[in-house]
Amino acid sequence: MKRIFILIVVAAVFAACSSPEKKAEVLLTEARSAVAESRYDDARALVDSLRSAYPTAVEARREALKLENEFELADAKKCLEQTSEKLVSETERLDSMKTYFILEKDSKYQAVGYFVNPEQIGSKMHKTALRAQVNEEGQMVLVSIVHGKKLGHKRIRVSLPTGEMAETPRCFSFLTHTVVGYEEEASFKLGDDGGVVEFISNNSGTMTVTCIGDSGEYAFQLSPSDKFAVRHCYMLAKRFESVKALAQEKEKLSLKVRFYEKKMTL
Repeated sequence: MKRIFILIVVAAVFAACSSPEKKAEVLLTEARSAVAESRYDDARALVDSLRSAYPTAVEARREALKLENEFELADAKKCLEQTSEKLVSETERLDSMKTYFILEKDSKYQAVGYFVNPEQIGSKMHKTALRAQVNEEGQMVLVSIVHGKKLGHKRIRVSLPTGEMAETPRCFSFLTHTVVGYEEEASFKLGDDGGVVEFISNNSGTMTVTCIGDSGEYAFQLSPSDKFAVRHCYMLAKRFESVKALAQEKEKLSLKVRFYEKKMTL
């Protein structure tokens, strides 16, 4: 539609006048009308057409440059305002979602705490399970916990009765000895988890978790509460991701606004 509009304008230019400067002026007038109506994409296309078609129309090109600075600044300010509003809304949603989690953080030892589901707080996790957590910077971590065994496991596989599965790459694991016995843990960050978190979040029904170690394997059924915790943390991590993306976009648009503001003063 936009291309058709530009072609109509160009055709009208050729029909109306003959000198390059006058033809360029017609395009410039149309571009000004587009800016007045906040049709910035049309304005860009018209200015580009002017530059391409009339390289010798010096005065029109000079005016087109001024107009371009004007509409690029206006467009950047408009986008900045819209992005700022989205960021506020998304941040409010993130803050609301955080209230459903427990923030585990020891200020003496941890610079960054972790949001966990109430059913998966540390005091309840002395059992074989999958623990999901999201740190205060938005990074989700999936922790496989094997209680009472020494597998040296560095990978996990999650599978459905149908045979569909997802498996993590190898990672580091460590063994601790607590009052309730041995506990072995392996941690996988979202994005480096082989798609396991997304697999759990997108599927329902019975799931089997297999911990794969140097000295064997151990399989257990993923509990409904652990499955919910993984999905819930995945949603929280995605909300963090959305807020970060909007904040980055806002910063980029702020720089663009400052650039055109400075350019217009020169």
